Amino acid sequence: MLSMLNVLFHILPVVRCHVIIRGRVFDGSYHLLAEKSARQHHVTGVMNVRDAFTSAPYIEMDIEGTEPVLDDYLTDLRKGTRDSSISHISVQMLNNDRKHYGEFRRVS
Repeated sequence: MLSMLNVLFHILPVVRCHVIIRGRVFDGSYHLLAEKSARQHHVTGVMNVRDAFTSAPYIEMDIEGTEPVLDDYLTDLRKGTRDSSISHISVQMLNNDRKHYGEFRRVS
């Protein structure tokens, strides 16, 4: 509910962060989880699958939202799906450098 109120009234400041997710994340269900959860939490940004055809694929995201919303979103990503296995998530806050994404989308 807080995320919807923030979307409507901009109660909390929106921040941007860069996220890299490593592990067994190259299955479609994990990508769908990331997209669905982003919409549920009103997180905006982009998601790229990197090194998809290697032995160590990873997901890279540039996302925006309030800190509590991003925390909830990252918790969902850490839980993953039944078929995924997350070995590491790195998060770098990029304060005061917003891109003002209008939605969440996968770009590669």
